[in-house]
Amino acid sequence: MNVKSCPTFDNIFIEVEVGAVFRCKEDDKSIEQFVYNISINQLNKQIKAAITERIRVLARGKTYLEVNQIKGKDQTKDIIDFLNKMFENKGLEFTRIILQNVRLPEDIAKPLDQKAQYGSMNEYERTKQEYEMRVLNDNKELEVIKQVTTQQRLQLKEDMSR
Repeated sequence: MNVKSCPTFDNIFIEVEVGAVFRCKEDDKSIEQFVYNISINQLNKQIKAAITERIRVLARGKTYLEVNQIKGKDQTKDIIDFLNKMFENKGLEFTRIILQNVRLPEDIAKPLDQKAQYGSMNEYERTKQEYEMRVLNDNKELEVIKQVTTQQRLQLKEDMSR
């Protein structure tokens, strides 16, 4: 299910993909409630409205820079508690709510992606430069070792010829 046009704390409208896992409670009263007193179409509308409202509340408390951190199931305990309380009389129990994806408007997401790419490129360039400097230093050390070894050999030859 997609929850569209969720305003963030800084009034950027995002879209959130949500997955919900629920079941009918196993006691006889809940099963009877579910089977005889609920219209599936009405139930779908009620669940969608309740989840949409909770997602909007969650998004409203975050800035557009923070909303990508709400993905997953860590942020959903309050939503699950709310839904279980709301649909308790209908015999339903929500077990998981998963925020699968968060989409920012393209005019905001694109610069953020570019900024991340530039950060990665800077890190790559920095690492590449460190590597090249190490190679240069290693080559210099190798030259020094060769010179010292050559001098020691010459000294030994000189000592042996005396």
